[in-house]
Amino acid sequence: MERILVCVEAQRGAWEALDRAFNLAERLSAHVSVLLIYPEQWVENVASDEEESVRERLELMLEDAESKGIFVEFYVCRGSYEEEVISFVEEHGITHLIVEQADEGYKESVKCLKAHQNIRHRVQCRIEIVQKRT
Repeated sequence: MERILVCVEAQRGAWEALDRAFNLAERLSAHVSVLLIYPEQWVENVASDEEESVRERLELMLEDAESKGIFVEFYVCRGSYEEEVISFVEEHGITHLIVEQADEGYKESVKCLKAHQNIRHRVQCRIEIVQKRT
């Protein structure tokens, strides 16, 4: 059985990656895990407006996917994006990782790309990098 993981950073979301994962899961009858990652310095129960907005939109997308018969598991963690993704892939037997490339500017985009390259070298699953639609 295909096990898909979508990683969502609490500050910016990953809407195209989620959409891709749900479409793929619907076609393949795959299981989807969604990992919402808060930064290491995040204090529980003290989310910014941006983080609250991301979580609310995420919960709506999860409800919609489940109404279409897609099996979705939702996880929340706090820590380093790279380390949390790698750990989750290894612990849950993920076969397909879908991540979204940042486009908030050159510096953020390069940082995101380096993180995805580091993850790619440390996990044994297919990785798909999705670009935001413009």
